[in-house]
Amino acid sequence: TGGRAVNVFAKNGAGEFSAVGVDNAFWFGTDGDFNDGNHIGAFSDVGPDRQHENYTWKIDSTAEPEVQITFTHPSGLEKTISLGTNEPYLKAVYRTHGPTQWIQTGMSPGLVDLIWNAQMDRIWAADQAYMGRRNPNTGATVAYVLGQGGAAHQKEISATLMKGDEIYGTETFEFYLFAGSTPTPAAGEVAELRSLANGLVDRWGPRGETATLFPGTNRIRLVFDQRVVTAGVDPTGIGVAADSSGGGAITLSPLTTVIESGSSAILTFQLTTADAAAIDALGPSPFLTVEAKLGTDLQGVSCMARTLALTVGEATAVTVDGRLEDSEWRGPCDSSWIDPVGDSAWTSANELDAVFVRWDSNFLYLAIDGVVNGNSWILYLDTDPDGPNGQADLTAIDTWERGATFTAPGFRPDFQYGCFQHQGASDSDSFFRIDSATTTTDLSASIVSAFDSQHLWGNSGGSELAIPWEVLFGLAPGQVPPGAEIAFAVSLAWDPEPNGELGGDVIPGNAATGLPIISQSARVVIDADGDGVPDAPDVIGPQLVGATLGVVVKKLPTSLPLVVSFDEALEPTSATSLTNYTLYETGNPSQTLAVRGAQLVGDSTQVLLTVEEPTVTQTYTLSVANATDTSCSANRVALQTTQVSLPRLTTTPPGTALRSAVLRPNVPNPFNPSTRIRFALPTGGAQRVDLEIFDLRGRRVRTLARGESFPAGEHSRTWRGIDDRGRSVASGDYVVRLVADGITRTRKLSLTK
Repeated sequence: TGGRAVNVFAKNGAGEFSAVGVDNAFWFGTDGDFNDGNHIGAFSDVGPDRQHENYTWKIDSTAEPEVQITFTHPSGLEKTISLGTNEPYLKAVYRTHGPTQWIQTGMSPGLVDLIWNAQMDRIWAADQAYMGRRNPNTGATVAYVLGQGGAAHQKEISATLMKGDEIYGTETFEFYLFAGSTPTPAAGEVAELRSLANGLVDRWGPRGETATLFPGTNRIRLVFDQRVVTAGVDPTGIGVAADSSGGGAITLSPLTTVIESGSSAILTFQLTTADAAAIDALGPSPFLTVEAKLGTDLQGVSCMARTLALTVGEATAVTVDGRLEDSEWRGPCDSSWIDPVGDSAWTSANELDAVFVRWDSNFLYLAIDGVVNGNSWILYLDTDPDGPNGQADLTAIDTWERGATFTAPGFRPDFQYGCFQHQGASDSDSFFRIDSATTTTDLSASIVSAFDSQHLWGNSGGSELAIPWEVLFGLAPGQVPPGAEIAFAVSLAWDPEPNGELGGDVIPGNAATGLPIISQSARVVIDADGDGVPDAPDVIGPQLVGATLGVVVKKLPTSLPLVVSFDEALEPTSATSLTNYTLYETGNPSQTLAVRGAQLVGDSTQVLLTVEEPTVTQTYTLSVANATDTSCSANRVALQTTQVSLPRLTTTPPGTALRSAVLRPNVPNPFNPSTRIRFALPTGGAQRVDLEIFDLRGRRVRTLARGESFPAGEHSRTWRGIDDRGRSVASGDYVVRLVADGITRTRKLSLTK
């Protein structure tokens, strides 16, 4: 009980005596191993108060020169007590795994003499390296020896025939409990205790407790019994082998990064791709070795060398560890419901902050962000919102009954996830399928989950879940019903059963009624395209299809229209940023043409660029980068290029001789139903001519001549307002383009009906 030494006795050449234990002064109705006001055993863990709770224990050593026993509390508190041959003191090493622990020891040196004389002198070192009590009649002495082991003095305690001291420490610390005969102190100093105190220094570096591999995110998480200074961590101090022998171990690359900063009892290592692949090839049950060079604690003591089984987690896209990292949950494609700050009826000590939802082909991922002290939160999931399945009244359910009823439209939960968070040994989380209004099936082992009961992550702590699709829908892995949606609600709850209720805070907020009635739910669409598999987020940037010369409609000075095509729609602001486009001579990149304008056209997959007219006809290269698509990921165009031939354009000013092809005004214009398009070719022999009609978006409507040979002189073609398929075109403006003699001419046409 309490992992305490109820009685401690000492013997040496000066005699035998009681050091700890006042059994003749215990209160009526109590047992001898129960601490009461007059009876305080050694190593009594009084804050948090665990002095009367059960500890498990393990005898580590039974032979000289040292015997040892280790006690462990369900909270994780661990204390190891050892006794060496001819050593008049017990060595105690505490590992609190973070929190501060206060410890009392009641001292009764020479109890038989105390009954008669009731004399105990105070032993107190000015530097508080040791403190305790000495019986002046017998020399019997009991004292804490703290030295530089990490513990500190808190206060004195006293009762009938007993005096004592309370000390405290955090994380990992060591102290001695001395019990032996000492001479009268000289100048307030006890030589034996001073010698022990001088030799007691911090010798306990961080000890690895657990190691977990997260293969989906290529991370290893190491939990230590005390904080490690992250700035000095050397990843090459970690090796991973196929078995505990350590043979063929893989040493982590020095390029491995540590996620945490400052100092932390949990270190998360982001593996390199090569290390992750090598560890994966080791097999299903690898071991991890920590070397001293990995790092130090806050006092500069190196890590303890240790080998741990490396637990391999599920290959999830999120590191399911109860720490909600922005990089994992606040992506542009994640769904989130952010709750107002300070809206909890149970104060900020019990408040929901947000719920995040994302998914991949294997799992639905959910995160509950918030803080709970001495209470719980519950997540309700409806896998067929607006459908017939699920229950709207859970006031008689056999697990997690919290008086919940649901009036949110179409919301009838099919699953529930509950998380006890009392900052105690009973904290746990669990996931259940709701089979009826009164029964459930425990599916906790079918999901991956973690939560931050002890608030190790502060404001970043919460619950993280990865639920396989087959658990939710009962189909094959990776399959969902076509058009699948999922609805949810999360609420705080107070305990214990059966009287606990939902209360305090809820996401999404209630519009009309108060808890335990939930009147709103949130939902996400998992399969928007209805193909029976979860929609994958778009993570690929737009691809450049090509660029073509558009229809030229301006006279000198002329700018050329360049139509740039992509394989998906672009976001307007990024698509029309001129800095995203560069046009240069293919054979001489230093010679560029100015990009004067950019306009998103058509179905937003094309950008109409207005570019400077070249001085000679030749091939140019268009470089495009940084424009983004319209998906939630806002994927960027990677640097891509395409080539296009651009002509030098000329016109014939009035009054000059015809030296090149001329496109004359069409007659009539506007027209209905037909118009005559006229052009003239200069002397010098027959020429091949292209004569085509385009709409204002640059799409070819009608070909009147393609590569056809015409002699010099005047020519014409009639357009009757039909396209190449023989269909009548709509009223509006069109452009006729003539390509002949190595130049291009255009004019605008207007069809009215």
